[in-house]
Amino acid sequence: MTKSQELAQLMGMLVQKHRTDDMAQAELAVRIGVGRGSISKLEGGQAVVSATLFEALETLDCIDPIIEVVSDMLEAVQDNPQRKRRIAPKEMSNDF
Repeated sequence: MTKSQELAQLMGMLVQKHRTDDMAQAELAVRIGVGRGSISKLEGGQAVVSATLFEALETLDCIDPIIEVVSDMLEAVQDNPQRKRRIAPKEMSNDF
């Protein structure tokens, strides 16, 4: 299992644990505007649209700690040197 697959499973488990306390998959799906199948996939650790994951986390009031961790990680690398940007390609005329 890759680390991204592990993260998907952990996030799905997090959503499921928070959801089962208060509501069914169908209710969460209605609240965030997706089908129940999307919630089932999310909870099963399968790939879903990131907006679905984020909306589920926010609806279940468990997104704030994740935002804090990501913000801290971003702050830690904020001063890292940036890679040079690719030189813009020269525009060529259409005269053949």
